[in-house]
Amino acid sequence: MDGVELCQRIRERPDFGDTAIIMVTARRQQRERILGLRSGADDYVVKPLAIEELCARMEAVLRRTGGRVGTVLETGPLRVDLSTRTVECSGRPVELTRKEFDLLVVLLRESGGVVSREHLLLRVWQTAWPGTLRTLEVHIGTLRSKLGSPGLIRTVRGVGYQLVTSEYTAAGATAAPASR
Repeated sequence: MDGVELCQRIRERPDFGDTAIIMVTARRQQRERILGLRSGADDYVVKPLAIEELCARMEAVLRRTGGRVGTVLETGPLRVDLSTRTVECSGRPVELTRKEFDLLVVLLRESGGVVSREHLLLRVWQTAWPGTLRTLEVHIGTLRSKLGSPGLIRTVRGVGYQLVTSEYTAAGATAAPASR
């Protein structure tokens, strides 16, 4: 897909919708620049360019957004602030370890999709060694317990895990019990 389509898809996702986007492209025509900006880009830069200019443009975008671009992920009863590494579930604070937090973020970023065990191991533990599967299972169990909503993380047998928030209301109604 091209940059315009990618930008549109990013803007459609609630967990990435406020992410700063600077398009860097060789497409110079005015209509292409307008299309890029209208697709949701915060800035549009034509190559070749000096790194100093790109840095200045990044600083300008961060200045306009208060420097807190894309730092809060929210879905269902969950609110995760990436900049402060804090988590709330149904409005109450949840204390997580570093690995639990990282695990939750990976699941959140997949927007309800099934995340394989292997992908979680690579993203959170930087290993694909099968011996760490039990560690992953323990962390998922602890995360379910700490969130106080076991149905938020569903086990997809033989594949991995899925964050399920569609069954929750803003008031934090219960979801189907988690399978193990």
